Amino acid sequence: MLNTTLSDMTLAQAMQLARQFHQAGRTRDAEGVYRDLLARKPRNAEVLSALGCLVGESGDYAAAIELLRKATAAV
Repeated sequence: MLNTTLSDMTLAQAMQLARQFHQAGRTRDAEGVYRDLLARKPRNAEVLSALGCLVGESGDYAAAIELLRKATAAV
């Protein structure tokens, strides 16, 4: 059901939802939204950066660094 809702949202709306999930500690939900957005816009620096921060908070520093590098390259 969440995917149907996401497909109807603008990038800004979906990012807002992901941030709300992230701030509420719903990291799996936030990651799902970020990854859905990346599937649609794989070089979006804002999404790459947000996902990189979330992944880093979970302790996967190598993945976080790679996502943040991609975010920097996408700017």
